[in-house]
Amino acid sequence: MTLKDASTQASDPFEALRKQGVAYVHFLLANPEHYRIVMMRGPSADEPTDDPTDEIASGAFGHLLDGVTAVVAFGLLEGDHLDLGLKLWAAAHGLASLLIAKPRFPW
Repeated sequence: MTLKDASTQASDPFEALRKQGVAYVHFLLANPEHYRIVMMRGPSADEPTDDPTDEIASGAFGHLLDGVTAVVAFGLLEGDHLDLGLKLWAAAHGLASLLIAKPRFPW
C-alpha cells in the first residue's frame, strides 16, 4: 500500500497520518536491505554535506509533513509541523530499525 493510498482510506487527517505511518513501517520491514542501504550507510567522501532541505523536500518525508500540517490545521495536534514531523519520522525509523535488527525479540 502506498502512502497516498493509506491516506485516502481514512476518516480524518489524524487517521490518515496513522495509516501512512503503518504503511511506511510495513514497507521498510518488507524491504530491509533497501532500508539499510539508503538509511544506514555513512556518507561517502564525494557526497555533499547533508542538507536538511533535501530531506524535507524528499517524497516520503515531504508527504509526512503534508500529513502533519493537515493534522495541526484540523486542530488534532498542536505545535510546529516540522518539529512534529521530525519526531514522527524518527519514531518510525527507530521502530523499523529495531524490528529489522531484532526480529526475534518479543516485541
